[in-house]
Amino acid sequence: MRNLDNKSVWKQKGFYLAAGMGVVVLGVIAMLGVTVMNSGKEPGPSNSGYEVAERKPTPTKNETHVEKMEEMHNEESLQVSDKDDAFQKDAVSDVAKVETDKKSKEPVWADEEKSEERKKDAREKKRKEEPSVETSAKTLVFEEEKGLIWPVQGDILLKYSEEKGIYFHTLAQYKTNPAMLIAAKEGAKVKSAANGVVTNVREDEELGKVMTVSLGEGKNGDEYIAEYGNLKDVKVAVGERVEEGQVLAKVAEPTKYYSKDGIGLYFRIRCGEKNLDPLLFLP
Repeated sequence: MRNLDNKSVWKQKGFYLAAGMGVVVLGVIAMLGVTVMNSGKEPGPSNSGYEVAERKPTPTKNETHVEKMEEMHNEESLQVSDKDDAFQKDAVSDVAKVETDKKSKEPVWADEEKSEERKKDAREKKRKEEPSVETSAKTLVFEEEKGLIWPVQGDILLKYSEEKGIYFHTLAQYKTNPAMLIAAKEGAKVKSAANGVVTNVREDEELGKVMTVSLGEGKNGDEYIAEYGNLKDVKVAVGERVEEGQVLAKVAEPTKYYSKDGIGLYFRIRCGEKNLDPLLFLP
């Protein structure tokens, strides 16, 4: 009996020992598993709910001095930036003021230039509003019975002659003359022989400066034209209406083609394509 009891006791002890060893092995396995799982995770904040504050080293005296210098520099930079902004605003204000003052304090010559521009614009506007030279000439009527007035007062140096030649002293030859040369002093005023419209002003080698004036249509419908040569200081412009007796220009020195014939006005009258003797219409 006693032997049987001893065997039962050892069996019970062996069971408990084996169970304890099993628990120990399971605990070791569980710890190994937890370690492996934690090694695969990224480090993160503590699960305890509390964060550990990072301890900063206490700054030295030199570091404190450097920080203060940097703060002062930043403050000065801000002040300089504010000054620059203020300067730019003042500059913009000054420019605007100068532009405003320009209108009220422009020099006299600027006002004169503007005045000339306004006059030019007014003339251009008037020219556009007025009828053309051709239209103005067609509205004129030349009164053949009334005739012309003398453009200058003087003797006839070279008379009109298209049927036979007359002697030209400068050229030393005889030739026909489609106009007449009226003696006048240099600078004498040349007047319009009748109402008309200035149609052309040109330079001519033989006749100098020449002005053409349309006198209007005659009874037969042909246009009468007066031509004045050897001029200077022209007073009227192309397209301008002129009145009988109005000053057109002044007598100039003769060209080399008339230098020996005397100083005078070249005066020619045409009707259509035909030259006429001016004396037929002069008093």
